[in-house]
Amino acid sequence: MMSCKAVEVVKAFMKAEQTPRPRFLKQLHLLTTTSVESGIKAYVIYEIDAGKEFEGIKEITKRTVQYYSIEGFRYQIEPVLTPAEAIPLLGIT
Repeated sequence: MMSCKAVEVVKAFMKAEQTPRPRFLKQLHLLTTTSVESGIKAYVIYEIDAGKEFEGIKEITKRTVQYYSIEGFRYQIEPVLTPAEAIPLLGIT
């Protein structure tokens, strides 16, 4: 039997998925896992069009609103780069 919070999370997810993402925000992967210690974890990998990074992060944040009423909910956004994007930032070509 699913816990009450798990049901809340699934309902919030279904509500969030009803809102289409803007074209500049592409969801590449959605992975989930559960554990006794941390509950449900979701990892979502998005690709944001160049020049739309600020709007993309705002949109991702807006999509988490459905989860705010769930006790213990928290989220973290971690912008990441591919090696091809990151290496030039180190001055290496």
